Amino acid sequence: MYLTTTPHINGLGFILAVFFITGGLVPLWSQQPQERVYADAQTNNDCALCLTIDVANEGRAVDGDKDTYSTLSITVLGQVWQKLDFTSQQPGPDDPVHVKIGTSTGLASLATSLKFQAYNGNTPVGVEVALGSLIGLLNGADQADIVLPAPDVPYNSVRVLYDGVALGGGINIYGAYFNEPGDSIACDMAEDILWGSEASLAGGVNAVNNPQNAIDGDESTFAELNATVSVEGKTYVTALYPSVSVAGDSVRLVFRNPGGLIDLGLLSSSFVLRTYLDNQDNGALDLDSDILRLSLLSGSSDIQVLTFPVQTPFNRIEVAIGEGLATALASLHVYEIQRIAKGPGITSPQMTEGVVYSCFGDEVTLNIDQPLAGSVYTWYTAPTGGAPVATGTSYIPDTTVPGSAFFYASETREGCTNESGRTPVELIVFPAYGNPDIVIGNTTN
Repeated sequence: MYLTTTPHINGLGFILAVFFITGGLVPLWSQQPQERVYADAQTNNDCALCLTIDVANEGRAVDGDKDTYSTLSITVLGQVWQKLDFTSQQPGPDDPVHVKIGTSTGLASLATSLKFQAYNGNTPVGVEVALGSLIGLLNGADQADIVLPAPDVPYNSVRVLYDGVALGGGINIYGAYFNEPGDSIACDMAEDILWGSEASLAGGVNAVNNPQNAIDGDESTFAELNATVSVEGKTYVTALYPSVSVAGDSVRLVFRNPGGLIDLGLLSSSFVLRTYLDNQDNGALDLDSDILRLSLLSGSSDIQVLTFPVQTPFNRIEVAIGEGLATALASLHVYEIQRIAKGPGITSPQMTEGVVYSCFGDEVTLNIDQPLAGSVYTWYTAPTGGAPVATGTSYIPDTTVPGSAFFYASETREGCTNESGRTPVELIVFPAYGNPDIVIGNTTN
């Protein structure tokens, strides 16, 4: 048996933080956008002579690329492992570590045989954890972002160990990483996508074709989800974001049903839309809700756009077909999965039923309603484009021009580069009325 080592320059990427949650508590820093720090070296137990254990493309698990992977395989009963090391920058004792893995045959069969162990050098620390205790598992081709609890002691690597019988298709290891607070991040742009299926598909059909197209920012390309043979089966894509949403942020889905347009009343029986906070399933969105908006994509006759404001914090969006829904779609084209930051609320002491009123020349103050600490608020006089007229949580507009005028405010959250939509507010200034001239004419008795 041979021990091989592959160093690699550390890579930093921007990605969703997926955290281990205990008792429903989320670390405070998870509210900030997160930056990935990848493992940059590895060791493994590849056995070149015995031909029963193989770790192929081992360097791809530490190249800082979320889409490349090593493959662990075994042809008889035994163990195969790969240890991923952080050499350039190490996680803290309280930092969870993440391992992205995948298989072509499903993770369900690996529930007890695939294990994860944190190390400090060559010494195991913390508790070895089996895959099945960390996530829900599917039977078909699948990917997962595994989150290991922080060991609460110094550590600098994580080992992935398979202990069992021959592996069909092997286990793909995309990389290991921990998160640190980041800055200048496009918080509403998905940074990774997971995909998979819960059951087998018809011969030669992939569960998901071109999954990256669902988060590439191009509304002319799409990921294709194909239904499983079983009506109860599930095929899904899940977009991951680098920050947690704020109540009122929206899910925006651009999609096409090859079988024809989906009426508003049939959405809930055609596909499932879910949000997650890290590993916690927030549940399926109610696609029969009155707050949902459905329209056609501009310039298209068959690509639809669904927008749904969500009050529960989330940093993952999943689109799935199957799951026993009444309208069994054969496939679904997903052009974009997006998260849209809500515009800020605007208040004013002079506001009545959403409109601000002022006498000519009186001072009026427009205020951001419940501003978030660290956010930057920008004021405009146009709904799109144009130069800002002010920044801050309040703005005093000019009231020396009578009539109606609209002002707009946007929000850029701490650590983020993307600006929310602009919230409008109407200001009505009453005209000035001068003192009337009074003329008293001559009178005679």
